[in-house]
Amino acid sequence: QQVTTTTSTTVFKTVRMWHRLFLISFLFFVVDVHSLRTNGEACCKPLVTIHTETGAVILSQGGLNVTLLSNFSTVLGAHGFTNSTRSSLWSQIEVTKLSDTVWECVAVAKDITLRRTVTVEDFRIVVQDGITVIGSGLSNKTTPYGISVQHQAFMHVAADDVLSVAIPGSLEPYACTSFNAQETDPNFKLHRGTFGNPTVHAETKLGSIGIMPLDDVFELHGYTVQEALPQPGSTSQCQVSSPPSLRLHDDYLTLPSGSSHTMEWAVYMIPQQYHLPHAAGQKLNRNSSFFGSSVPSTAYFDFINLVRDDVGASALSIPGSGFLSFEHTSSPEHNLINAGYNTSWEFMNATEFSALRQHQGMYHVHGSIPKGNTTEVCRTSVLYCHGSCFVNDLTDYEYQGFLMLINKTLESSYNGQAASVLMYEHSFISTESNASLKYPDSIITTSTGAQAAYSICSAGDDYPLFYGTGDNSYGAQLVAYYEKALSMGFTGSLCLLTQEHEMTMADIIRNAGGDMTFNAQPQTRTWRQYAQQFSEAGGRRGALLHKVEDSLESRMLHTHLHTPIAFLRFGGAVKDIDPLYNKTCGPDIIGPSKNLTACVGRNLLAHLDFGVAPYLYDGLWHSQSGLNPIQVMFPLNAPIYVYPGTIFSKDRIVTKINGTYNLPLQTKDKQMKEMDGSGLDVWVFNADAQFESHNFYNGSEVDVTLKEGYMCVIALAT
Repeated sequence: QQVTTTTSTTVFKTVRMWHRLFLISFLFFVVDVHSLRTNGEACCKPLVTIHTETGAVILSQGGLNVTLLSNFSTVLGAHGFTNSTRSSLWSQIEVTKLSDTVWECVAVAKDITLRRTVTVEDFRIVVQDGITVIGSGLSNKTTPYGISVQHQAFMHVAADDVLSVAIPGSLEPYACTSFNAQETDPNFKLHRGTFGNPTVHAETKLGSIGIMPLDDVFELHGYTVQEALPQPGSTSQCQVSSPPSLRLHDDYLTLPSGSSHTMEWAVYMIPQQYHLPHAAGQKLNRNSSFFGSSVPSTAYFDFINLVRDDVGASALSIPGSGFLSFEHTSSPEHNLINAGYNTSWEFMNATEFSALRQHQGMYHVHGSIPKGNTTEVCRTSVLYCHGSCFVNDLTDYEYQGFLMLINKTLESSYNGQAASVLMYEHSFISTESNASLKYPDSIITTSTGAQAAYSICSAGDDYPLFYGTGDNSYGAQLVAYYEKALSMGFTGSLCLLTQEHEMTMADIIRNAGGDMTFNAQPQTRTWRQYAQQFSEAGGRRGALLHKVEDSLESRMLHTHLHTPIAFLRFGGAVKDIDPLYNKTCGPDIIGPSKNLTACVGRNLLAHLDFGVAPYLYDGLWHSQSGLNPIQVMFPLNAPIYVYPGTIFSKDRIVTKINGTYNLPLQTKDKQMKEMDGSGLDVWVFNADAQFESHNFYNGSEVDVTLKEGYMCVIALAT
């Protein structure tokens, strides 16, 4: 049976051919990535040896050869696993092959002992470096011992054979390293991590390689470097080693005398045959003007989806999106009247508020940051009531506004789901009167001993910083903050920054049956594993939903190791280094009428270039804009995999890439559902993400041909 339907905007063809073999079916979940790994182990498990004299690790797979060299530098010098001769600081190196997939190397020096275990899985090779500081070998046995660690993966290919590189945890696109440029400024000297995606990846003509830290300390301390490709557009021309290489650094490791620590990291080797063409035989057109040059290659996305499996991210479902935030007195960008509504939210009844949530796709409703009674020092804005201010200094006007929003949300409905209304909370800021005197044990200080602040200017500073733990006075205030919000009727919290104490805070929300989102990605293995509990990210008593802001579109890459979702801005990215995403919503797009739909829609489509879902921030769809993508692209049920221009989930695909897509019919009685007409729903949206068409197709496969700039949502019919 074959049906062909043609419209002015798109062409679809559905085919019922159950005997057809799909070579790339793993992309469309007929066979998932785990099955591909099982079927491909014979071809994809690299050969590993460790040089008995130097300790170098040699990897070989599908014609791609890689050598792993390491350096552990102390005050005595560089303890290296080198490519040629043994480091003079090692008095002993002993290599043992424990099994076909596990090797061990023990190296002994005067000040440290290293026990390395190399385990081959399939595409992934896990390295565990057990480091022990030998107290008897130190002149000062009480002083903590510093060790600077570097791991470098050399690819034995010509420089011209490197096709692309990606450092997704950097602050900007085209970066040579995730080591922040600010850190070279003597006024900063603050390592900010790799923003939740600590990987570095390079694609060559023979295959690709990726490396990443695994343990908490290495991820927080570490940064990545690529010396494989001179990035065009980089703020500094990237150096290229010979042969090309990728590096991991930890310059901050410090251990007490006599103590031990295990550093864990991983190498991924992906043979070229794994990087099969995407979207029914069509490689993504890297020369298309429709994709920014800061979007990594599809080989990076192959790699990151394997990592998503290994860290548990692909098993997270995302039930819905939301809006940040409803202010008691709306600013122009938030004002619903500017979005075509007849009144602001304060004056809507339950039916009108339900219609607002349904049209905007608001699974989550957010209250705004509460405001105080004073003005900021650095700006003319009203000072926000952060932290313990919410507990002790919240004004009655703000309190009543929150109660109004809570009641309207609880009285409203969204797709028949339980209401989610969240409080905006910042973990590290307090604007309570005399907070520094009340919580002196919790102050965050600068190197001079002065209290640090979030906002600093020539006139002074605003928003002094505190930290909460289970033992200090400000930690108790954060507990009181959450308890007060829940007692008011909030179902959960949006937390701006994360810390270990937030696990305690999140438990308060989970135990109350609430939901929690974060404006930042989890940056350690411990945090990810905690955040992934209960699988539904942002659901009641569920996993934690982590987002990012879109000041640069390339920062969408920060989301790839947890929940790939990010805020949309009314103004778009106005300072993006990638010219395609600069001024996504400029005056020429929104015009004098403030075309919110075009602005929000183009920001949504820009996110999709990186395989990232949308979350409304300070812009709304126009009330008369018709169906929008957020209304039909959720829920995204696990497993979720991301590619340039496409998000794949168990029963829903969001894409702007032409090709053949397949979704299995997830039914208890397949034959009966087929007789009832179950198949695929396909919604098409134009380059402003405005609705164009909806069609239903029998079967489980659809050929998609879109105009450039258009997108569609494919979902199992219900």
